[in-house]
Amino acid sequence: MAIRRLVSSLLLAALCIAAAAASAQEEELSPGVNDYNSGRFEAAAADFYRVVENSTDAVDRQKAEYYLAQSFYKMKLYQGAFQYFGLIVKQGARHRYYYKAVDGLVRVAEKLHDGAIIPSVLNRAYGNDFSRLPEKTLNKVNYLVGTLSYRANKIDEAQEFLSAVPKKSSYFARARYLYGLSLVQKAPQQALKLFQEVMALPSNGKYYDLQNVQQLTRLALARTYYGLGQYDAAVRYFEAVPRFSDYWDQALFENGWAEFQDGHPGKALGSLEALHAPQFAGAFAPESWILKATIYFFGCLYPEAKGAIKGFRRIYLPMDEKIKAALAGDRDYDYYWNLIEQPQGELPLAVVNYLLGNQRVRGFKDYLNELAREKRVVEGASGWKESGLSQELDQLIDTQTQTLVKLTGKFVQDRLKYASRVIEGFDSQAEIILFETVKAEKELLERGVDSTAKLSSQRLFRARVPDPTWDYWAFEGEFWIDEIGYYEYTLKNGCALRQEAR
Repeated sequence: MAIRRLVSSLLLAALCIAAAAASAQEEELSPGVNDYNSGRFEAAAADFYRVVENSTDAVDRQKAEYYLAQSFYKMKLYQGAFQYFGLIVKQGARHRYYYKAVDGLVRVAEKLHDGAIIPSVLNRAYGNDFSRLPEKTLNKVNYLVGTLSYRANKIDEAQEFLSAVPKKSSYFARARYLYGLSLVQKAPQQALKLFQEVMALPSNGKYYDLQNVQQLTRLALARTYYGLGQYDAAVRYFEAVPRFSDYWDQALFENGWAEFQDGHPGKALGSLEALHAPQFAGAFAPESWILKATIYFFGCLYPEAKGAIKGFRRIYLPMDEKIKAALAGDRDYDYYWNLIEQPQGELPLAVVNYLLGNQRVRGFKDYLNELAREKRVVEGASGWKESGLSQELDQLIDTQTQTLVKLTGKFVQDRLKYASRVIEGFDSQAEIILFETVKAEKELLERGVDSTAKLSSQRLFRARVPDPTWDYWAFEGEFWIDEIGYYEYTLKNGCALRQEAR
């Protein structure tokens, strides 16, 4: 009996200790849980932060870390959420909220439109344990990591990740488009099938960013057909890019090459006429003038070819001088960031637009704007100052801002170097065309051909109207917005003069 009473006493003591521990745990977390469940996320964050900083219980700290990140996310303080979700992921699958934190990182990446920083964290963490993620989350991770691999030119690795994104995923359209791009060089026919698959997806809200992805896919289809020499199909898809959309100016220019290769120089010049309208005055399109000169040269219209080269040099050579001036000297990356954040006329508008038109530059800039907004929110959270939470988040945001400014500045500097090389390369092409043009004109003069008189004697015929629903209007030097994109030149035959001369 004495032994039984002793055992019973020990069990009772153990139960009391466990109950006391459970009570202490509940008391430690309950303020934060109550505030969180009541939607008082600012107060909840302060409560959970105190547990993270002071608790001796590992389970409590893990729970507090996760719900601190969640509180930040609910407050739209994505940098703080990124920090604490990232800390959990860094600890690995032994953390009880590891898989939820991976999902949290994906959600933050979506909110920030981040295709580089958070995907890099996910890529480093990626392992066999990711197979235990919810399928929806794993599909998004595979897309983000696949995109990162594609940008790093790790094509085989990118294809492995992108092909793993199923049709039921909201990221399927994006993954399929990018997978198609990875196949264009080695398997263009297979790439075309993937692009057509993207174009056939229904616009029912199921697929993330579908409208934008399908516009990019039209460009991809056109470029792939162009590479295959199927210029009529390329023209069809270039013309399908919506007017005045984000990609229309690029489609106009590339359609000029496709029409030229397809034997329609007048239509090619019409595309370029639209691109050179005042509405596109801020566009960076040096090659368009070289294409214009090339079309005139092959039509043996030599004065016009020289005029196009003159136009290129009048616009782009001074632009190149400004770019070189910005690149000269020992400048830090903050300077290059300010060229797009607070331009003071150091660069022409077309170059600034060229920089801001880059998807990665836009992404970095949006991220920095988001950090500035979050800093203002943190400064207004009066209840965080005593706990030190405001100071920690301020420092975190400032550090990330400095990193992003340097990253963006480096990217802008590289883009400027590339733009300068592009202008110089096309100026070299312009010199070749000019040399051949002068040589051909000299040949006509030596043979006594009066090219001006001969061309004046030729008649110009009106461009063909596609069907009775169309109207024809002669261009009189004015650019009407409803006409841009529908221009077509009619050309005289300058090459007949060279044949006659021979």
